[in-house]
Amino acid sequence: MQKENLVILKEEKAESLIEQTVKQALEKALPSIIRRSKLPKYIRTSDPCKLAHWSPAKCQYLRDEKSIRFIQHGKSIIYPTECVSFPES
Repeated sequence: MQKENLVILKEEKAESLIEQTVKQALEKALPSIIRRSKLPKYIRTSDPCKLAHWSPAKCQYLRDEKSIRFIQHGKSIIYPTECVSFPES
C-alpha cells in the first residue's frame, strides 16, 4: 500500500501559492489569448497556413480528413478562427 502525505498550510501560504500559480498560468496563456482576440471570426485559406505554420498541402489534407472545419462556397474556402491551433511565440 502506498503512503500518502498530508500537507497542512497556513492560510497566508496557501493564498500565496494559489496567487503564484494563477499568475504563472496567466503569463503563459495571455499572449495566445491576445493574439486570438485580434483575429476575425473567419479566416481565408492562406491565413491558417501562415498562422499555424501549416503548408497548403496540410490544410488540404486536414479538410479532406474532416479534421478541421471549413466553409466552401464555390472556390472560396474560409475557416472558423477557433479551429486553428496557434504555436506559442
